[in-house]
Amino acid sequence: MQFVYDEKSPSIIEGWMSKANIGVFERWQKRLFKIQGRCIFYFKKENGEPPRGKIPLIDIEVKDLPPKKNRNFGFSINITKNKSNAKRSEYLINAESKEQRDIWKRTIMENRAKSIVGETYCYGCNVSPTNPDAHLLLPYFIPPLFTVLDSSGYKSHGIWTTDIPEEIIMKYLHQFDQNLQIKHSSLTSDTMNVLGAVRYYLKLLPKPLLSPESMVQFRDKVTSEQIRQIVLSCDAPIKQFLKVLASHFKKMLEASSLNGVTVHSLTPILGPILIRAPSNASFPPAQTRSIQDQVASTFLNNSSKILEDVHQFLEAPRQPVIRCARITASQFNQGDDILDGPKGLLVSVVRQDNTGWCTVYTSNRRVGLVHDSNLRRLSQEEENELKSGPNIDGMLDVVRERMPEMSLLFDAMVDESMKLRELLE
Repeated sequence: MQFVYDEKSPSIIEGWMSKANIGVFERWQKRLFKIQGRCIFYFKKENGEPPRGKIPLIDIEVKDLPPKKNRNFGFSINITKNKSNAKRSEYLINAESKEQRDIWKRTIMENRAKSIVGETYCYGCNVSPTNPDAHLLLPYFIPPLFTVLDSSGYKSHGIWTTDIPEEIIMKYLHQFDQNLQIKHSSLTSDTMNVLGAVRYYLKLLPKPLLSPESMVQFRDKVTSEQIRQIVLSCDAPIKQFLKVLASHFKKMLEASSLNGVTVHSLTPILGPILIRAPSNASFPPAQTRSIQDQVASTFLNNSSKILEDVHQFLEAPRQPVIRCARITASQFNQGDDILDGPKGLLVSVVRQDNTGWCTVYTSNRRVGLVHDSNLRRLSQEEENELKSGPNIDGMLDVVRERMPEMSLLFDAMVDESMKLRELLE
């Protein structure tokens, strides 16, 4: 992964600190540090020379160092994986004050990234350009790409079948690993290349979208009902991506006279993305390819049936409630399947998958997905109060459900009353 300092671009933060030059003896040298993009560059002088070194802010941990003589404000940056991106796995830095150390640690954490290429599909849903600890239903680069594909890209001839040069693929994969947003201009003018990189990203997933173990079920035959049952057992992010793929391919196949795409041409591309042979079972290559082709073609021809109510929202209000909870941060317009709701909205949780996505419903029987990180479980006291009859929380729940814009006013009033109560006490 290449990190190049651009002297014409501004730095996010810069300042003088000491860095340990670790060899036979530990020597400390004063350097000018600058953060640019996902990298720290350090210099011996303020102007007129290239960087003396760099520290990639990819897959890192930042920790305070114990105080030592003349080095009371030290911290370390540890590279946790992909160590080939850096010269060493640990960098020791000493700030000039506690305030400087705190500012640098905070800025580093705000500008770090997590590499996702070669990780599981769901791991790629846990980062965004502004948050390396996000919880998304789709990888951050998928929605903008497929928006362009569905608006104009689907008309392009060979957009899914053209081989893309490796250097172009690697350029975009590096952006994914740095959790950088793909510019809209690139998405519109370079759509085929971006899609080629996404195809390669999916090819590098350690596991396919469908469980490899499910391939055993397809030894004799492949049916749409078999595929549906396997899809229903998947985590919410995979179900959502399959919905996106199915909708897009349907549009492409309907425009086959423009793009030349057929089920036959898409099958060898989609098959390995959907399913691969398990490592602990012997499948001859020819049999593997045959099953992949059958699964892909069956999926393309029967996607509406396979993905009907894929998140199983229709049955949710009739399912046993696992727990009751309140939304901790308002969420609106995040996707058709993500529940719209203000902060404090009461929901009943009926299902939670391995990635933390919960299927919930409200008092008005609206159903959707909320991530567990955005839910606060009710205390026993709160649950008892809800069961005891009409109360102020119940009244506010009606407002949150039916007039969410007014709930902001009520929440502000509640917050102010709590502050007044604390002052009086």
